[in-house]
Amino acid sequence: MPDTITGRVKMWNIDKNWGFIRRDDVPGTDIFFHVTKLADPFLPHEGQAVSFEIGEGREGKECAIGVRLL
Repeated sequence: MPDTITGRVKMWNIDKNWGFIRRDDVPGTDIFFHVTKLADPFLPHEGQAVSFEIGEGREGKECAIGVRLL
């Protein structure tokens, strides 16, 4: 089972349905996420506390998956 990581939504582009999460485990590091990777139905907004796992996105790059509100 993958490790769950916490962070806060850094930014969310409502027009394109993607954004970035500022990771708590690696200060100063952000990770991309897409609306299709939300585990709960919610509209992300800046500063929201979330948990997530690391998965593989387009072109093999890391992205947040299973994003949930805390």
